[in-house]
Amino acid sequence: MNAQRAAIIDLQFENNTLQSVNVAFEELDDSHHQPCPIVKTIVEKRLAALDEMKDFTVIDANTMLAEYFVDSSENPLPLSSELSRFQQTTVGGFFCSAVKQEVVADVCV
Repeated sequence: MNAQRAAIIDLQFENNTLQSVNVAFEELDDSHHQPCPIVKTIVEKRLAALDEMKDFTVIDANTMLAEYFVDSSENPLPLSSELSRFQQTTVGGFFCSAVKQEVVADVCV
């Protein structure tokens, strides 16, 4: 609802390969577009659900994750996905633990 600009970006791959691609960019002019009341109603409904969750605690790392993610001195580690391409992270470990437990699996990667 508060977008300032919009654009269409079209990628066309030649010969179905990733070696050659044509990029077309078209910025949309919003001067002739009017807000749609139906879309506005839908967006406001969805945003209301998010507003209700504003101060909701999803995960309390100090109590819910203390047994999973502690450092060598038994201090809770913060939830983080930093450097996830290079090392295990607490967020990745949390999701893998949840999936493993939910589907009763021995391993989750």
